[in-house]
Amino acid sequence: MATEINQIAIVQPPPAPIVAKKIEPSFTKTSGFKTRTIYSCKILDIDALRSAAIQDTSLLKYLIADEKALNTEAADKKEEFTIPGCELVRRVV
Repeated sequence: MATEINQIAIVQPPPAPIVAKKIEPSFTKTSGFKTRTIYSCKILDIDALRSAAIQDTSLLKYLIADEKALNTEAADKKEEFTIPGCELVRRVV
């Protein structure tokens, strides 16, 4: 005769759900929106700026030469390049 084995089923309850604690912020919120003002410049009249720079030399720093355009002009005109305040530079490579 076969030996009978008594088996007892062990039933475990399902694990408890994990509930995250609500963490309160450590700072206080202010109501409304914060804004800031950013200032910049838009040139409306380059001739007026140039005239002012002639009178007040501290403004000359705002008149920036476009060296890329000047170099292109020098390369195009070669020996015929003549722009006041500029010198033709020759490099032999």
